[in-house]
Formats: sequence, structure tokens, C-alpha cells
Amino acid sequence: MSGFLQKRYPVPDFWYGVLVGLLILLPFMRIRIDYQFVELSGALQFIVFVAGFVGLTLATTIKISSLKTVLLERATVLLGLWCIYACASVFWSEYPLLTLKRSILAIFPAVMLYLAAALVDKPETVVKGFVLGLSGITTICVVYAVIGLFADLWNTYPARRGTIYLFGLEFSQTLGQRLFLIDGELVKLQRFSGFFPNPNGLGMVAAICMLLLAGIRQDAPKACRVLFALMLVGVILSGSRSAVLILVSGFLYLFLSRVANYRFLVAVMVIAALLIPSVIVMMKGDLLQLSILPAWVFEQESLIASIRGPFLLEASQAALGNWAFGGGFGVGAEVSFGASAGQMAVHSVFMNAVIETGVVGLTLLVAMWISFILVGSRQLNGNSRIDKVMGCISVTLVALFVAQSVDLSVTRFHYIHLIFFFMVGLLFSFQRTELEKRI
Repeated sequence: MSGFLQKRYPVPDFWYGVLVGLLILLPFMRIRIDYQFVELSGALQFIVFVAGFVGLTLATTIKISSLKTVLLERATVLLGLWCIYACASVFWSEYPLLTLKRSILAIFPAVMLYLAAALVDKPETVVKGFVLGLSGITTICVVYAVIGLFADLWNTYPARRGTIYLFGLEFSQTLGQRLFLIDGELVKLQRFSGFFPNPNGLGMVAAICMLLLAGIRQDAPKACRVLFALMLVGVILSGSRSAVLILVSGFLYLFLSRVANYRFLVAVMVIAALLIPSVIVMMKGDLLQLSILPAWVFEQESLIASIRGPFLLEASQAALGNWAFGGGFGVGAEVSFGASAGQMAVHSVFMNAVIETGVVGLTLLVAMWISFILVGSRQLNGNSRIDKVMGCISVTLVALFVAQSVDLSVTRFHYIHLIFFFMVGLLFSFQRTELEKRI
């Protein structure tokens, strides 16, 4: 046993990062064969990820001696308080058993990922492998999406959109549509997902990879340029508005941080993100009219919250009724929509936080998120390799903060959720390493 614990042949840090990236995405992938989905169930996704990650982490170099340093830092304390409060909501939840189940599904992997990443021996090496692992899987999905695009263009049978015929089987993927009104004519553009469960997943992960690739580009500039271009193709083929929001807010923050104080920028973007759901609700409730915008804007499905808006408007009533302590973590849809929860969702991580955990839970979530953003933003304009990596992780966290104002992934057992908590763990690992050098 002692020989095992000494890890004489540990997984190298680079490959640990690669394998974590693969493990985060692979359990969620699916393929459509003869128009039947082949995928893992939600329970199997959880079991495969947790078992794989535990085994992988036991086989790598983790600095257990640094655990005290990690646990005593402010960012970790805020993360712990949010996790404890979310789990404690089972005692006043309207659906206690469901809250308990979903708390375990979301909180346990989050804590496990964060601590493992925060205790890695060489975070800069792990980050490089992690980004390349995520980008590798996403590249395969982009290629499959491109194949689906060509199949869709060549296929004259409309009932089989984007279908490839091989070995007597029909291979396809989850498709969507993005509508544009041009000169009074409705134009439908097909959206592709590759092996992701939906086009938004492909777009969001590709956008995250683009921001993270900017942090490691000096290690392999040519490879990063190729991957960056492929990720951009993925964003375009996905037709994901959330992905565009990630890219625009991320690169805007990266650019403006060169000319303005990063604390001021973080404050502005956080306030703007928190206001977005309220603005959508007021517009859908006819309480706010943006008459300064041209009429054609409101005719574009891609520029308005055509589906999510009504859901947010209805969910806002539940938020007002549960604003203090919430109705229980993980049950925002049930509290908001009752029997229709299976077909509807609260598409905003912040409004959903109010519904589930009240103002207390929202405050803890936002404070925790901002604390990690600030950890990396201090190095945003530094010149060292570590500064570049930390800065780009911070940029990605800002971009996710903005995008999650109209999406719900970070607080659910979801690949974006897992990416988020591994990123914040790696970000803190850099800070832990600096603290240990000063001792």
C-alpha cells in the first residue's frame, strides 16, 4: 500500500490534463444511428466520470501537503460556503429528495475537481494538456459537423437532414435551426452539434477552447492557430448565441483590460450580466420598450429571446416568491413550472440561483465566481507564460459569467459545469504555488 501511495510511476502532468479534458467530455457524447441515439444515461455519465476521475487522480502527483493552504484561502472558503448552503437547502426545499439527489450530482464532482486541480504539482503543464484535450475532442466533433453540413447540402430527402449512409446504416447528429428574416423572407440555417448532445454544447465548448488557446499559444503557435480556426468553424456551425456571447465578452474584456483597470471592468461586466435576465423579463412583460433600436432587430429570431424570454418571465414569479432562501437547490424548474418542468427550464444561472437558493445563495455564487476572476485578472497584462495562462483562464471565467446570464450549465452536472470547476481549481493552483514560494 505504501508503495502505491508513493506513486512511483505517476501519470505525467501534461497527460493528466489531456485525460481530464477527455474524461469531462466523452461521457456526454452521443451519436445517432438509424435515427436512434446511442449515449450513456445520466446516472452512467456520473458514474463513469467520477470513477474515471478518481482513478486518474490517484495515479498522478497531487500535493496533499498543500491542502491546508488551499482550504484557508478566501476563494476556497467562498466556494465551500456556497456548496454547504446549496446542500443545506434540502431542509427547506419544496422537493427535498430531488434536491438531495441533484446536490450530490452537482456539488460532489465540483468539490472533487476543484481540490484535485488546486493541488496539482505543475499547473502550467496540466493547463496545456487540459486545453489540448478539450480541443482534441471538440475538433473531432467539428469535423463530424462539417461532414453533416456537406451531407445536408447533398441530401435531397428532407426527412433525413445531415445524414451519412455507411455500411447500410444512417449516421446523423442533433440538429437545430437558426432563423433570419431577410427582405421579408424567412431564411432557415441548419445548426450542427457533432457528437455533442446539442448545437449549443459544441458552440460553447469551442468558444471556451478559443479563449484558453490564447493562453498557451506561445508553447505551440502553429498548432494553436490551426485549433483556433477549427474552433471558430465549430462556433459558426453550431449557430449558438451563447457561444458568440462567450467570444464577444471574453475578447472584449481581454482588449479593454489593456486600457482600463481590471477591477472596474469586472464590476461593469458583472452588473451587466446580472441585469440581462431582468431586462429580458421586463421586455417580455411589456414593462420596457427599446424604441431606440430599429424594428428589424425585433424581427430576428437570432437577436431576441423568442423561447427563453417567456420561460424567464414565468420563472420571475417564482423568483419573487422564493427570493429570501429559495425553494431548494436543483429544483428551479419544478418550483417555477410545476408539472411542465420536463419541457421548460430557467435559462439563467442567476435567476435560477434566486429561485433555488434565494438572495443568500446568489450572493455566495457571485462572490465565489468574482473571487476567482480577480485571482487571474491580476496577471492579465503580465509577460510571463504563467501570467498569460492565468489571464486567459480569468477571461474565460468572465465570459462564462456573462453567457450564463441566459444559460444554465455551471450549477448542473454538465460538461460546462465540470470545465468551470476544474478551471477555477487550476487558477487557484497557480496562486497556491506562488504562496508556497514565499514561505
